[in-house]
Amino acid sequence: MSKRIGIIAALVSALVLLSACGARQTKQSIYKDIEGKWRVAAMGENKIAPEKDQLQLTFDLRSGRVGGYGVCNSFGGSFVLRPNGKIKIKDIMTTMVGCDGNILEAALNSALENTERIEVKDGKAYLYGANDPVALLTLERP
Repeated sequence: MSKRIGIIAALVSALVLLSACGARQTKQSIYKDIEGKWRVAAMGENKIAPEKDQLQLTFDLRSGRVGGYGVCNSFGGSFVLRPNGKIKIKDIMTTMVGCDGNILEAALNSALENTERIEVKDGKAYLYGANDPVALLTLERP
C-alpha cells in the first residue's frame, strides 16, 4: 500500500513540475514572439491596406523600447511586459511632420497607449485594451 502511495506521489510531483515548466515556457514564448518588426494590419475592426512601409512598429525586448513609422512620422516609447500577456506601453513620442496621415498616426499612438494585454497566435499579434473583446491593433509580420 505504501509503495502505491509513493508511486502516486511521485507521479503527482512530476505532473506539477511539468505543468510549471509548460507555464514558464508559454510566458517566455510570449516575450520572444513579440520581438522584432510588425506591420499594423487592423485598427479595431478596420483593416489597414499594406502600403509600402506604412504603420510599422518594432518591439525591442532588450531595451524595453517600441518604435516605428507611421504614414509620415516616426515614433517611439517604452514598454513593460508582465506575466499572462499583460503589457504597458508608455511615453510615446513622435515627430511632428504634417501630412494626410496624421489622424491615422494619432489613432495608432492612442491604441498603443491604451494597450493592456497582448496575444500572439498564428503569426499575428493582437493588442487589447482593458476589457476590449476586439483587439485595438492587429499586427502581422511585414
